[in-house]
Amino acid sequence: MNTLHTLSRQQLELGAQVIIGYTPGSNGTSGTSRPPKPFFAQSPEEVEQLIFDDTCHYNLAVYLTKKEVTALGKRVLFATLPTLRSIIRLAVEHQVNEGDVAVIVRANDTEYALLNTLAEMETFLNGRTPAMSQEDREQLDALLAMNQEERWAFWKEAFETCIRCYACRQACPLCYCATCAATANQPQWIPVAQHALGNTEWHLMRAMHLAGRCITCGQCGEACPMGLPVHLLAFYLAETVQHEYGAASGLTLTETTPMSVYKPEDTTNFIR
Repeated sequence: MNTLHTLSRQQLELGAQVIIGYTPGSNGTSGTSRPPKPFFAQSPEEVEQLIFDDTCHYNLAVYLTKKEVTALGKRVLFATLPTLRSIIRLAVEHQVNEGDVAVIVRANDTEYALLNTLAEMETFLNGRTPAMSQEDREQLDALLAMNQEERWAFWKEAFETCIRCYACRQACPLCYCATCAATANQPQWIPVAQHALGNTEWHLMRAMHLAGRCITCGQCGEACPMGLPVHLLAFYLAETVQHEYGAASGLTLTETTPMSVYKPEDTTNFIR
C-alpha cells in the first residue's frame, strides 16, 4: 500500500527538497477547527504532520511560480484535480517545465499515487474533470436568469464593497505576473484607489485575463474576505469559451488559449 507518509519520505530521500501538502488547521476562536492549511515539509520528521483527505482543497499550484519556492529546487505537491489542471495550464504557458514538479494524488480513499511527469498528470485527469459545486451552479444560474440591468446592479453592489486586498489574485495559480497591471503606476492602467470605478475595472480586467485560462477551482471567491462571488465571473467566461470554442483549460498539454490566437481564415475584420 502506498501510504501518504511513505511516498513523501521516499521523495525526500530521492532528492526532492520540499513536499508541499496540507496539515490540520488550527482551532478558531469559537473552538471550531479551521480547514487544513498548506504545509512545507523538508524533513522526515515534518512529513508526519502531513494529511491529504476530502477536507483538503486549497490549490497548492499557486506556489509553483513563487520565487521563494522555486529556489528550493525539486518540489512535490499534493494535488487535487484542480491543482493538476493548474499544473497542466502552467506547463502550456511555459511556467512549469518537465521535471520541475512531481505530484502525489489520491488514488482512492486509502491509497496514494505518485505522478512524476506531465504526461502522467494529463493521463490521470482523463475522465476526472470535476464538476461545478451545486451552490456555485445555482448562483450562476440565478445570475444568468437576470436581465442585463439586474445583473449590472448585482455586480455594482458587490464591487462597491471590495476592499482591493487582492486576495483573489494571490490565491489564483494563474495570476503569476511579476508586476500586475492593477498595481502598476507607470503607466497606471486602472485606478488603484478603493472606489467604485477602480474596483469594477480591476475585477473585469482580471476576469478577462483569465478567459480561456481559468481552471475553475474557485479559490478567488473562497479567498475573498468580503464574501464576493468573484469566481462566478471566471466560471461564466470558462463556460462561454467552452461553448463558443470547444476549449476547456488545464486538461491537455496541447491546448492553446482561444482568446489569444486566430486563424487566417477567420471572417472577423478586426484581425486583418
